[in-house]
Amino acid sequence: MPSFREYSTRQAAGISGVRPEQIRRWARAGLLARRGRQRWQLSFQDLAVLRTAREMLDAQFSVSRVTRILHTVRDHLRPGTSMSAICVFRQGRRIVFRDRASTWEPQTLQSTFNFGDEPSSRQTSARVERYAG
Repeated sequence: MPSFREYSTRQAAGISGVRPEQIRRWARAGLLARRGRQRWQLSFQDLAVLRTAREMLDAQFSVSRVTRILHTVRDHLRPGTSMSAICVFRQGRRIVFRDRASTWEPQTLQSTFNFGDEPSSRQTSARVERYAG
């Protein structure tokens, strides 16, 4: 028995708000880890990636743009960093990503700076804990 919970595509769709067909496309593209032989099984880390994608979709990014951004971020992560460790939020009209070390624009990979409009780490932690439950 695995030491972590696995989620079906349907469960992941219900939690994240992303359509099951899109989840399967992103999994086939290598943006999510596939577990199981007969059915898709997604981890909590995969759910975090889906929530990030949903936030970009809610900000009126197209599915193709979200897919390109996720590929770019995945390809430029520091070694040992999971996509689930990335937080996404709006900074004015832009979407920016943050990990423990930096904040950057996902389309250009340029660093950004916090001038008071980012959520605090305490707010971000509360948001992550809310999704973990």
